[in-house]
Amino acid sequence: VRSQVLWARDDVTVGRTSTGARIVLDEQGVPLQGKPPPGVDVAYRRCNAWEPNWDGRHETRPTARRTLLLVRHGQYHLDDADKGLLTELGHEQARQVGERLARLSAETPFSISAIVHSDMPRAMQTTDAIRALLPEHEHTQCMPELAEGRPCIPEPSRSARKWSAEQLETDGPRIEHGFRALVRRASERVREDETLIVVCHANVIRYFVCRALQLPPE
Repeated sequence: VRSQVLWARDDVTVGRTSTGARIVLDEQGVPLQGKPPPGVDVAYRRCNAWEPNWDGRHETRPTARRTLLLVRHGQYHLDDADKGLLTELGHEQARQVGERLARLSAETPFSISAIVHSDMPRAMQTTDAIRALLPEHEHTQCMPELAEGRPCIPEPSRSARKWSAEQLETDGPRIEHGFRALVRRASERVREDETLIVVCHANVIRYFVCRALQLPPE
């Protein structure tokens, strides 16, 4: 079955046929029979009802609240010797985010449990600037899964031709792994509320938000 790839994961690929219909393919590229796996079945369900078991933890009874603060890195250089590094404005943007988070931490009851960031220099520099203003929160975690990428072809897209199937098949599973690791209910073993600052990238944040709202990621 020939189709344009929209979203790829380890186990399935979601595509669009020449007639515009979405199709789900298994690892061999054969149309999937039966119910799609978790995440795919939620994003492409035929009804608008909320899926309560969206993270596989519906039967658990957590008492703590888990909050993610998604932060995009600051402005960065695109085409010079400092390509990929924060500009002067980017450093200032990161500093202002750190100041804002410091005020929130001081004025509200939430406590920051950790700062999670991608392994790209602009995200790491943004994290350093934020952490400098939150000296009591030294725990950071680097997650390569959060690096910028193209997990799906956005609709509408002005640059769909630039999005290769090979890139989708690499970036899609990686970013999906990051989503599953971070976007979930708190564990039953956790007794105190936890807040994570997640410093990453625009495509990753858009993907996380669509998946969390149970919308098609594209």
